[in-house]
Amino acid sequence: MMMAGTGGSAASGAGKSGAGQGGTATTAGTGGAGAASGGTSGAASGGMAGARAGGAGAPASGRGGGAGAGTGGAGAGAGGAAAGMGGALGGLGGNGGVAGSVAAGSGGAGGGGAFMLTNPDFANMAGCSKDMAMSCAVFPRELASYMSGPNISPELAWTGVPSGTQSFGLVLQDLTNGNAHWAIWNISGSLTMVAADIDKDTAMPAVPAGSQQTNASFANSVTMDGYFGPGSACNVYEFVLYALSVPTFTPSSTTDANAVRTALEGAGSMLLGKASLRGRQNYNDTCN
Repeated sequence: MMMAGTGGSAASGAGKSGAGQGGTATTAGTGGAGAASGGTSGAASGGMAGARAGGAGAPASGRGGGAGAGTGGAGAGAGGAAAGMGGALGGLGGNGGVAGSVAAGSGGAGGGGAFMLTNPDFANMAGCSKDMAMSCAVFPRELASYMSGPNISPELAWTGVPSGTQSFGLVLQDLTNGNAHWAIWNISGSLTMVAADIDKDTAMPAVPAGSQQTNASFANSVTMDGYFGPGSACNVYEFVLYALSVPTFTPSSTTDANAVRTALEGAGSMLLGKASLRGRQNYNDTCN
């Protein structure tokens, strides 16, 4: 091992004894064989020097990832000449100064948290189910198709998307009687919401771009191909968002919402997760 420079071997730089945080040490030492922050070493000046300095990680990355990176990185410390916190190229003030990573750091595509579907006008309520309709939030009137209602599809947003999602499918179903009212799929995986009032008169709406939709066979008198909102008074309805690992989903039938729902539910390994939002229909205030 190299002799410590001015400041001794009990380093006060960024490296830690043994392995970096999350990394595996190649040669353990108390602070590594280099100088303290600001000291001078035989192999590199300005920090915890040498390829085996105190914070050196093995090829498996530490927090922040990177070739040979731990917290303090290979051959690095505060002001080190090679790597610093987060990877094999950076240093806290070292040559290059990039706190980056050659490989992958912590975290990943899709973010964290539960996969959730939300609307600004109503929310999921505890206990809401087809057998406990009174526990459910009431849908805004504009969503309803019942009694020549406005029949406007709602704004929906989602968070906690599963990693690897490339597209979404969305279904509105009547939980009380089991029928699917509307299905829209091939929604881009880059989106985090759909705006209200998707065009109901075409199977290929301009927005969301690239999507395709269909509805229930009994919806023809209300809408051609698009959104067919809650109907039966007092029934419980559910919007279900499907996260898919493919950019283009092709159900065996594209003209029946029930068939599309069946295909989405049976998507197997392509189905990465589901999120749902429930409410009840009460268009004429007939439910107590």
